Amino acid sequence: MLEWLSQYIKTNKQKQFHEAREEAKRFLNLIRERTGLLNQQGTNRYAFVHKTFQEYLCAQDINYEADDEDDFEIVLNCIKDNLHVAHWREVLLLLVAQQKPQKALKAIKAIYEHNSEYEQWLHQDLLFAGACLADSPK
Repeated sequence: MLEWLSQYIKTNKQKQFHEAREEAKRFLNLIRERTGLLNQQGTNRYAFVHKTFQEYLCAQDINYEADDEDDFEIVLNCIKDNLHVAHWREVLLLLVAQQKPQKALKAIKAIYEHNSEYEQWLHQDLLFAGACLADSPK
């Protein structure tokens, strides 16, 4: 991470590598020691401490890929593949909430019409679509 961040700072701030490396060290130390966003896990390995931050970044990455490829099916497929998987609940809620209104409507409609197993008794699709609306009523 230090190498990647150093290179990023060097390129984007147009600094000498040794200056960029020192800035990267200070930044990583700040993130680790003061904010608690990252935690060092072994040699040269970091992880996000807060699950919410991980979920947000996951939703952002899916949106980025869909926008980059101009393919909303990426979002819809992610929803369909992970609907009702407990670890994906917040990611999917964030994913829908990050959409513009027309795309959010398509996503919620896809959830509602998913026709999950035992839907007629459990109403999982209906309840999840409702949760999406409750989180982002726009």
